[in-house]
Amino acid sequence: MAGSRRKSAKSTVSYQEVDSDIDMQDEDKELEASRAPRASKKARKTGKKAKGNGTGSFSLEIFLNMPLDLLAETCAHLDPRDLVKLARTSKLFRSLLLSRSSRSIWASARRAAGLPDIEDLSEINYALWLYGTTCMECGSPRKSVKLDYVLMTRHCNPCRKLLLTPKQGITRLGLHPHTLACVSKTTLGPAGDFWKAYFLTSELMEVNSTLFELQDEDEIAQDAWSSSRLATGSRTRKPKGVSAVEAPESALDAFVARKSAEVSRRKKQGEAIALAMQLNDDEERQRFESERNAAWNALKLHLEVTEWLEDDINWYKRNVFDPLYWSQTRHPVSREYRPLARPVASFPSTDAEGWAAIKDQVERFREKEEAIHRARRARQLAEQHERLQSDRLRNHYYDRLRGQQKGDDFTTFPCLHPFKMLASVQPLWTNGATLDQATWDNALDAIKQDVEAYRIATRVKAITVILAANNDVPISTLSTDPADYSEDEYGSEFFSKLTSYFYSTRDGAKPYPECLTFDQFGFWNATQPVRLHFFLTRHHILIMQAILRAGELDEDTATMQDVVALGKTLRWAEHPHPLRARETWTPLELVLSRAKSFTDLVFTRVLEDITLDSDWSVDGYP
Repeated sequence: MAGSRRKSAKSTVSYQEVDSDIDMQDEDKELEASRAPRASKKARKTGKKAKGNGTGSFSLEIFLNMPLDLLAETCAHLDPRDLVKLARTSKLFRSLLLSRSSRSIWASARRAAGLPDIEDLSEINYALWLYGTTCMECGSPRKSVKLDYVLMTRHCNPCRKLLLTPKQGITRLGLHPHTLACVSKTTLGPAGDFWKAYFLTSELMEVNSTLFELQDEDEIAQDAWSSSRLATGSRTRKPKGVSAVEAPESALDAFVARKSAEVSRRKKQGEAIALAMQLNDDEERQRFESERNAAWNALKLHLEVTEWLEDDINWYKRNVFDPLYWSQTRHPVSREYRPLARPVASFPSTDAEGWAAIKDQVERFREKEEAIHRARRARQLAEQHERLQSDRLRNHYYDRLRGQQKGDDFTTFPCLHPFKMLASVQPLWTNGATLDQATWDNALDAIKQDVEAYRIATRVKAITVILAANNDVPISTLSTDPADYSEDEYGSEFFSKLTSYFYSTRDGAKPYPECLTFDQFGFWNATQPVRLHFFLTRHHILIMQAILRAGELDEDTATMQDVVALGKTLRWAEHPHPLRARETWTPLELVLSRAKSFTDLVFTRVLEDITLDSDWSVDGYP
């Protein structure tokens, strides 16, 4: 609620602080004290006359001698926002407009603005509440400062969060059952969530305390009345001549009725104020639009007379005039176009040379902008055409994929994106090409050759990744020539070694080419190839070699079935979770693959029976 936030009233308060809530009585005392005559020392005359312009300087004291009715009539044409701004201009206007005798000025301005009369605030505080720009609690000029027409406050988001209590959090406060009916609620919360209800915490606590006090008083009065009835007898019908003592009226009910009516009144009052403010804003916006249109029509007429092209005129309005006119509110002028801006009263007839230079610059800017738009439009059309041809290519791709024999031919077939990037396929859907059945048939032989070359390159990639991980050498040092990796030396026997397996958290361990389906959620939906170097590193090789040593298995002849047969007999003394130190090879692989580095990796095999917690599962392993 509105009230003074100042700890003490001083005559040295700056006139910029008019935005704060002001107590009119204190302000009147302050102004009267400032007008009292004070004894002061006179300055010694030097005999020299002060320099001046000879005509006398204008003084604002003339407004103090102006008749109040004339000043009131002049200010009646201003709205409260203008009066607040006027009070900020100088101490003279501040003392003049905040005096007790100027209340009629604020009332006339309020009525002219169509704002309803209210009882909760004085005229000056009414205007400061509506047209102030800072938070009433902290004084901050944040952008989140908003008016609450029901609670009659103006707070920022942090203060609303501090001062308001949401309806959802009221149950834990233990309030009186009638408290909510006696307190105004608002939907303007700290985060703009208008679907919730909020209450002013201080008002909640004050009303709640009053309700409990009145309830105690009613109970005392009721007990006293009951005692008096018992003292006069138990008969319900009194003899003639004996007046019956009526039951005392409930102070609690009267208070609830009064506060409920006040809540209803404040709600209707807030709606009326909000409607009046909206109408004033709409009127101000329409006036601003009318002024802008009038200024533009006048300038446009001059530009047409000086033979400006219509395209140049439209460009200037869109990029310079409109942003310049809105610069105080929304859209500032671009830094690049600021040299083109001119005052509203400047026309080619009054500044022919300046506007001629502007015309040349506008033509260059417009042509440059049109060239950019043409290039962007051409690029968009080309991308749209490529997407259309790519969709057609997708159908041919899936037809070709279905024709592959099950097994390695199907698995090693390139995914969609690598397929589109093949040298024989890319010209079919880029650079404005049109893909049809005849074009596809003509390129089919070349496509088959490129697919085969892709399969060979993928095989070489898998071999180099395996060799780099096993030999701990950079993959860039290995040859990429397929002739260096013959089928005899790097055939199925090479890929079936456990130290040649690729590892995936989701799919487990698989040899080439089954590993090409790693992390592909449905091979038909796969678009990108598998990055094999992510699925086989030096870490994986060291882990598998340690497992083979612990199980006394030969690296060249052991199979994955042999490793699985080891069961939960592998023990790692340095396991981060001691209770899980005995595991199968899969969780050990998972834990160690996540480790950044390890120096000494030793597994031991424990053959005795081990009973693990039934709640544990590999899928839930951290």
